[in-house]
Amino acid sequence: MNRPPESRPAEPGFDEVELVILAALSVAVVAVCLPALVVALPLGMAIESRGWRRWPAVVAGGTLTGLVVLAGGWDAYQHTIHSLWLHLRSHHPFRPVELVALIPLGVVGGILAAPLLQTFLHHRNEHEATRHYRELSQARRSRSQAQRTVGRATWPMPDGRTVLGIPLAGAIPNWRLASRARPVVAAPLDAWRRQALIVGETGSGKTVTALTLAAEALRGGWDVYWIDGKADPGTASAFLGLARLAGVDPRDGTREPLDGWRGDPEAIINRLLATQAFTEPYYEGVARTVLRRAVGDHPPRTFGELVGRLDKRSLQRAARDDNEALDAIRSLPDKDVAGVRARYDGIAWAVGTTLDGTWSYEDTRAAYVPVGRPENRHQAAEVGAFLLEDILHWALARKRRDRLALVIVDEFSKLSDRPGAAVDLVERARGCNVAVVLIAQTWASLGPDDTIRNRLAGTVGTVIVHQLKQSDEVAALAGTEWVLQRTEQTRTLDHTGLGSQRPGNRYVVHPDDVRRLHQGEAFIIHGGHALKLQMRRPRLQGPEEAQASLDSVADDRPGVPDPRSGGTTPTGRPPGLPA
Repeated sequence: MNRPPESRPAEPGFDEVELVILAALSVAVVAVCLPALVVALPLGMAIESRGWRRWPAVVAGGTLTGLVVLAGGWDAYQHTIHSLWLHLRSHHPFRPVELVALIPLGVVGGILAAPLLQTFLHHRNEHEATRHYRELSQARRSRSQAQRTVGRATWPMPDGRTVLGIPLAGAIPNWRLASRARPVVAAPLDAWRRQALIVGETGSGKTVTALTLAAEALRGGWDVYWIDGKADPGTASAFLGLARLAGVDPRDGTREPLDGWRGDPEAIINRLLATQAFTEPYYEGVARTVLRRAVGDHPPRTFGELVGRLDKRSLQRAARDDNEALDAIRSLPDKDVAGVRARYDGIAWAVGTTLDGTWSYEDTRAAYVPVGRPENRHQAAEVGAFLLEDILHWALARKRRDRLALVIVDEFSKLSDRPGAAVDLVERARGCNVAVVLIAQTWASLGPDDTIRNRLAGTVGTVIVHQLKQSDEVAALAGTEWVLQRTEQTRTLDHTGLGSQRPGNRYVVHPDDVRRLHQGEAFIIHGGHALKLQMRRPRLQGPEEAQASLDSVADDRPGVPDPRSGGTTPTGRPPGLPA
């Protein structure tokens, strides 16, 4: 039913006399204040666009204005304006040089007026449009100030904390730490024991974020191991430099191959089976039978030795004292045994000797381990599954339980085709004081199907999101929050003063906000809360090549010269790996 005319609010009207008076006053004020406005408008735009702080302009402008007034600047200003008015009204003699008297007070008054004018424009009312532009201005200024602070800040080093960067918006309880310049995001070190996920597009800053986390964990006394799916030499040099800076002698898997054959025979068999995706249970059973006989009681020490044992005649000779095992080998078709050999022969070619070393995770506090060789990227999934199974066995059987460790798996998409090992590692390693951080480029790269992705996302306690186009699934992990949604009623360009509010829900982290993130910015989602921050970069106080490697990682540039090899490291292949 329509409201009766007498109950409707009166529509705003316009008094022509008031309008003329208001326009005349506005013109007079602008004319009188024009010298100050000439300075205030461009200075205000510069303060707004570059994110400069307003208080220095207020203090400097106020002080200089006071000094100019005491020196007679206000009297000269009044006299010049009065003389100009008389000239315009009654052609009183006026020399243009007299306008110079407007400059002192105009300049210092413009410096004072620039930030005050901005503040007035953004707080003149509480209409939705004004609030929206005020929020955009605050976000832009916070970003600019944080970027400058991150570049030159001296970061605190509190015990039991991981200092990650400068907060921009939002909050997570107990994650903010007061500092001399401005607050910093300092997550409790124990928060990472609930596992974490870092997601972001190429060049968004996720590797630098992981390097910062690794540096802080090393500073806190943790053991840190970097599993690199892309085997990037810049990442390797940066991580090894951070470890040395923390006083740890790291192992470089590109120089000293990892020993991937530690553990009992059953552990090695599980490690080998994890590298394969079987289409039918029959083929998995054949592979398990063949591997059990090939590994035996004396496991091989290299992939070459394993492949040499995967021959039917060799298997029969090894089982000649066990009639049951001999009958099992004889019953297998020759082509199926040859198929098992072909599977592992391909992995042996892809790996070379990178898993035939003399050290493992229990022998060092920090290590960089490349996943195979970059030129053999098609085998990265198989090699990655082997490494993750080895890490899981280390965590469960070989690691000291009193040691806290962090395992960072970079470029997880290269390993997600064999997700079983990763899921087991994330779900089971926590009980052994091993924190796992997975780094992925998209939500889809976490696994081949939604079941795997949801298992991984449901297991991790912290999600760090950098710029991401397809961000709906990741943003949904933060959930929603209850809000009062406002609406306003307008007529043409004026507000009627009427509006409404209704309860609703909104994203804690909106997908569009994730899409608009700049390089180095991120949202951290933890415990149903979220904060936005400018991530800091770890500082390397050591060889210039290590700092150059960190810069190349941050800028997403190709590899840098490697002094250990006496030349330039190719971008796709770490030095020292066999051809």
